[in-house]
Amino acid sequence: EGGEEGEGEGEEKGRKDRSWIKRVRVTDRKNGTYDVEYLPEGSGLLQMVVKVNGESIQGSPFIVHVPGKRLRISSPFDGRGVIAYIGTKGLRQPFVNPHDSGEVTASMSTMAVSHRGFTCGEPRVLVQGNVVDGRGKYNYTDNVRGSWMAVDLKRHRLEVEAYSLRSDACQNQHKLRTWRLEGCDDGASWVTIREHVNDASLSGKPFSTAAWTIEGFQGRPFQHFRIVQTDVNSSGNHFLTCAGLELYGVLHTAKGPEEAMEEGEGVKE
Repeated sequence: EGGEEGEGEGEEKGRKDRSWIKRVRVTDRKNGTYDVEYLPEGSGLLQMVVKVNGESIQGSPFIVHVPGKRLRISSPFDGRGVIAYIGTKGLRQPFVNPHDSGEVTASMSTMAVSHRGFTCGEPRVLVQGNVVDGRGKYNYTDNVRGSWMAVDLKRHRLEVEAYSLRSDACQNQHKLRTWRLEGCDDGASWVTIREHVNDASLSGKPFSTAAWTIEGFQGRPFQHFRIVQTDVNSSGNHFLTCAGLELYGVLHTAKGPEEAMEEGEGVKE
């Protein structure tokens, strides 16, 4: 709008939603041109409408590419991955399990019950972060072929470049050996991201960790990820044991809380 400072409008391509853009400042340069500064509250391909006195300017709407946040791995569960990033609101606050806070949803095919009647599986354990909490020592499914554990990143999408796993407190038994990492965007049409056959990277020690790189999925973000055990574990059965999953790559956030975007910088046109 006209004047020294004004307001702009923004909407994400494919849906009407003016909340993805904030901190808009329009400065009239008094020569027929304007400076527009804005802070996107999302990433990916966004559509921006610019109007002066209620009329769209020439070329509006504009397609704007806002890059995601790249989270690189240095070591397994280094506190710099996607689960850590979401659980600390951008690595700025103490970690809160994002399943507990509702930022993500973890799930598993079944939850094992011990011979004493105790449940030995809890989905939240999959996303407990880089430190094992008091409730996250054991986590395994029933002894069933094709068992899986999954995480729904909800408003986030990830172009995955690496991932890490952590076994549970079991010693020298029930370690993952043959499995797949899968991803999808609708919770149903799963794509194999990486397949492991007789992979002994997870040692027999309690809470052993390992990490793997991913190639070929740049530019293809997923909302859902899961580990599917496709053959027997190190003990020759189908219990899927896992006390942690961490993901790395380029994270896109469709629409986030205000505080999560304070680390961003405005874009000037």
